[in-house]
Amino acid sequence: MELIIMAGGMGSRYGGLKQLEKIDENGNFLIDYSIYDAIRAGFDKIVIVIKRENYNLFEETIGKRVRPYVKLSYVFQSNEGFLFREKPLGTGHAVLICENEISENFAVINADDFYGYESFANIYESLKNLDDRKCTLVAFDLEKTLSPFGSVKRGICEIKNDKLVSITECEVKLNENRLLAKDLITNKIFEIEKNSPVSMNLWGFNKSIFKYLKREFENFCSDKTNLIGNEFFLPSAIKNMIKNSEIEITVKKTPSKWLGLTYKTDSENVKKTIKNLVIEGIYPQNLWNN
Repeated sequence: MELIIMAGGMGSRYGGLKQLEKIDENGNFLIDYSIYDAIRAGFDKIVIVIKRENYNLFEETIGKRVRPYVKLSYVFQSNEGFLFREKPLGTGHAVLICENEISENFAVINADDFYGYESFANIYESLKNLDDRKCTLVAFDLEKTLSPFGSVKRGICEIKNDKLVSITECEVKLNENRLLAKDLITNKIFEIEKNSPVSMNLWGFNKSIFKYLKREFENFCSDKTNLIGNEFFLPSAIKNMIKNSEIEITVKKTPSKWLGLTYKTDSENVKKTIKNLVIEGIYPQNLWNN
């Protein structure tokens, strides 16, 4: 099975390339732990989406570490053809440009999130049974994915009978003990419960998803107001596919602990938690030299 890792973001709120933030004493990144868990779960090919100018940084660190254990390739995300645009085109675009590297059912994750082994084992098992219409999402409780240092972007899920009915890409923040979500497309603000299921972009897809992503991206580009700064969000594209009854997404909750880097101040807690997981024996002292 194949895994796409989206690592093309700019890290504007983090203040740098958070995908390459060292989080243990051996210099590993969160992406190292994701690849380690993915290999344990059964994945045998990794596709990393990056900016072309970051290739040497990734290859001299992650590439050198993981190539002895898994097949690895890169896909370069760029804004070529989009004048005056600085921000990446978004998560939907990041997945779409990987089409030529994907040959079977595949999973998708973010580079700057820690999902835990159980999450990868869960999505791997689901990939064995996906057909042209069936997809999988591994979801987390919202309260387990918040940062104490500011707002976060999350895909808020509406679920019925374990099926994803709708998903809305939102910015979520705590305001006087109330969790408020702002729809990133409509700017509508609404209150949300702390145990609401959210997507952290841990998806399982059949390769047929690419034909729908192509159409959704064409629709996105047809609105010229999108081209300068708006992002083509993967959850927004999926929301339209569900509305059109083109795909069916089974949602699975994971017992795994989530960790992530949204702000620079998140790194201290992430490093401490990873260190404790190593002490507990859940991960080895050195991921790649055992």
